[in-house]
Amino acid sequence: MVRYLMARWVRLASPSTAAIGRSTQAGEGAGPVRSRRASARLAVLVLAASLAPTLAMAIVPTMANVAHMSLVTIDNKPGQQLDPHISGTLVAYTDCTVIPQIRYFDFKTGVSTAISNAFSDDPFDLSLDLWPDVSGSTIVFTRQHAVTSRIMEFDVVKSALTEVDPAASPFRFGSAVGGDTVAYIDHPGVSSWPSSSLLDTQVVAWSRSLRQRWILGTYSGVQLGTTPVSVSSDGNVIGWRIDAGGMCTHYQAILANGSWAVSAIASTAYTSSYVGGRCDGPSVDTSGKFVAYVSNGAVDLDIFIRSVSTGKVTQVEIPGEQLNPRVAGNFIAFQSIAPGATTADVYVYDVAANLLYPITATTGVNETLNDITLAPGEGRVRMVWSPNDQDIVGANIAFNDDPPQLVLRKPLVLSPPDGTYRTVTIRDLVQSATDYEDGDLMNRVRIERVTSDEAAPVTLDVSLRSSPDIAIAGLCESVQLRASANRALNGRVYTVTLRVSDSANHTVRGQVQVTVPVDPSKPAVADPPLLAATGACP
Repeated sequence: MVRYLMARWVRLASPSTAAIGRSTQAGEGAGPVRSRRASARLAVLVLAASLAPTLAMAIVPTMANVAHMSLVTIDNKPGQQLDPHISGTLVAYTDCTVIPQIRYFDFKTGVSTAISNAFSDDPFDLSLDLWPDVSGSTIVFTRQHAVTSRIMEFDVVKSALTEVDPAASPFRFGSAVGGDTVAYIDHPGVSSWPSSSLLDTQVVAWSRSLRQRWILGTYSGVQLGTTPVSVSSDGNVIGWRIDAGGMCTHYQAILANGSWAVSAIASTAYTSSYVGGRCDGPSVDTSGKFVAYVSNGAVDLDIFIRSVSTGKVTQVEIPGEQLNPRVAGNFIAFQSIAPGATTADVYVYDVAANLLYPITATTGVNETLNDITLAPGEGRVRMVWSPNDQDIVGANIAFNDDPPQLVLRKPLVLSPPDGTYRTVTIRDLVQSATDYEDGDLMNRVRIERVTSDEAAPVTLDVSLRSSPDIAIAGLCESVQLRASANRALNGRVYTVTLRVSDSANHTVRGQVQVTVPVDPSKPAVADPPLLAATGACP
């Protein structure tokens, strides 16, 4: 039964009818809100309960290649691991090796940790934990035990587990989290495992800080386990889908001024590509700017993008069937089955640039259940997916091959001006040199050129006349500078030019001053260069 329900959740197929619901306060069940003050906070405004066919502008994306991608094996032990979700560096997924259990993996540490599914002190009394989602350090998931099914919240930092919207004997399946908001699917009135899989269904929003809930919609006769829900990372937009009477209807709810405004945003007939038909989506991006969902295109299933603020709809025309859209910023990750193929590959679509990036191209492997999050730096993301519903794979991806980052230190002072040589190394001048693709580049930094705003001193000392004031070492990793300055002038300033290149031949240069003040209480002042030396390193 568990595997069946997970398949139903992921593969998404069923019939039903819809109705609209009302707001409630935690602990009051489906009854009306008692407090006028509470009702103002918990209002649900239904903007649309029916929907005309969506008119969409169709665009064809331009194919592009990622600049860099590094794969990370998250979990490939024997058994089945699936349904990964990612936020920042944290991945939550279901491990079905023995009893379904939630695990989380941190890209920073490379460690996978299990969330205990012990229901009591009895070591054999275990719950079935399924369908996780993650936002920041918070993981939510469905916990089944005996005839109840609860939504749980796990704080990774505190290692604390609590129930979302606690109830005596709940029957809830599927949840999503973003910011302060948890959205979940409730089947009110069910106190034991139902004889029918067609149930009354509610979509509920829960405030983690206020510990209050909103019923966003109530629907009759919905197939158990077929209502996907998603939440934007700021918690202000919720998306979900109801399958009813051969139609798939997508909804969105927007939080503003303490109220949720609910509207139906798209409706389409089932596709016949799979037995029983199917729908897919939606997902909401991190800023809540748009909802991405799957609907019938001219000949197959396509990704549709709807602006949350304007309602404008764009159809992304890609050959084959696109499924499971997941959104982060301007990027939509999805799985696509090419015409004539039976397995899916993973792609990313850049909404702003209209570019389509293939992430996998594996013959005979079904790459599914993808998710995406933004990574530090422009045009960078992290992704996760599940090959053949068996393993969990992640990737750090850069769509732009950015140049290295060179962080320089503050000017270096040579004192006293006694005419001696001082050795200055790259690490005296450079704090860090890094590249997204190549990592640490400190060993590639070179001293390219050094100038001085004072010429070599005029002196009767023959040794000083023949010795240069600037001597760059053979490997260009250090330079010897004479700590001398003309006492009649404003101090001496050496300017060291440093260079670093990455494996893609992107080169970045920076300059650091090395000063020799005449008076320690007065900083040296840079004048036009009168002396220069150039390194002999490529």
